[in-house]
Amino acid sequence: MKIPMCFSTSKLRENICNLLDEVLRIRRPLKTPRTSRRLRIFLADLPNKSDNFIPHGYLKGDPDYIVHIDWSTE
Repeated sequence: MKIPMCFSTSKLRENICNLLDEVLRIRRPLKTPRTSRRLRIFLADLPNKSDNFIPHGYLKGDPDYIVHIDWSTE
């Protein structure tokens, strides 16, 4: 069943859960008028936060040695 993707605000309020599920399913925005402007509800494909990590080297050895290094001359 094809659902139109433009709804009045009152219809949106009545069916918000079903309409949001439909946005997820068909991956098309949902449009609704609000005052003189039109709003869109769409699926935001946000990247996984872990994709932004930059690999760094790591220290090998005894952690206590690193903690007790004398940094006063640096």
